[in-house]
Amino acid sequence: MRVCKTVFTVIILIMLFSLTIIVSCIPGKILMEEFANANEAGNKIKIAEKVLVSTDRTDMFTPQDARNIKVDYAELTKMGVQDALVTVDFGPKATVMAVYTPVNDGYEYVGEVGYFYDVDNIAFIRPDKSGLEVITFRERNNQSIGAMENGSFIRGYTYKEKDFKNVINIDENTEAWWNDVQSGAAEPYWHKITQQSNVKKNDDDRRIEAVKTQIYSTAENTGSMTRPDDSEFNEKNRRTVDENFYWNDGWQSFIIDEKTENSTGEKVAVLKDFGTSPYVLTGDEFDKYRILREDGSIGIVNYDELSAI
Repeated sequence: MRVCKTVFTVIILIMLFSLTIIVSCIPGKILMEEFANANEAGNKIKIAEKVLVSTDRTDMFTPQDARNIKVDYAELTKMGVQDALVTVDFGPKATVMAVYTPVNDGYEYVGEVGYFYDVDNIAFIRPDKSGLEVITFRERNNQSIGAMENGSFIRGYTYKEKDFKNVINIDENTEAWWNDVQSGAAEPYWHKITQQSNVKKNDDDRRIEAVKTQIYSTAENTGSMTRPDDSEFNEKNRRTVDENFYWNDGWQSFIIDEKTENSTGEKVAVLKDFGTSPYVLTGDEFDKYRILREDGSIGIVNYDELSAI
């Protein structure tokens, strides 16, 4: 939870200031009956307000901005306790996910999972049979930053060290367009990348496989800065990539592999191989890994900075 923001003006009110911190850091409890009818107009505003206060996002939205609230239950912070995952849709590209735990006749805030674009397919898996459930969902992210790109990602989070940690990211589907003028060329020369994935988990939730079909196409001599129709693109290259993510109890995360980091001699977990990117089909090199170190730090390193164990 972020540090609560409290302003004070006089030193003599330090005792009152301390009390103000305590009060402002304890957002209102969400009642069971509010969750039971979360999208009833009055309840929706109450829940949205409490989520915004809990997550310190009152400067981003108003409770009235909430379009939909979804409440799911799972063992997220403590074995044997059904916590509530509250997903509040504040509009396009604006979703807040937070977790509340049961107390007496209601639920109190535990922590924020995160702020995301559009979210669907929320589910729970338990890859560590003696551990807590993992939150999984799809995030849809459509944007026009440099290239025009539509994409979806499979994400997973679990609770550890009093925080929600990301334990898997899979780039699922991608559709992107760009032209050479955006790179300084004189004539428009359009490029297109598509990726379609079939993502599935095995029966015990300990392995997730993503089979990706990637295609690179171009549209030449269109003479236009406007994106051509799909029919004007010609396929130049394609491939199928098979990625496997395995749950590792030691790392408490889904990983691709374990390797040794040459600079330290320490074992690291490989979380992502950028060489599986569909943009490799354009001729660019992505010879890098995203790794997790034993101290919890995340890094991006070249292939040759790691060795087999």
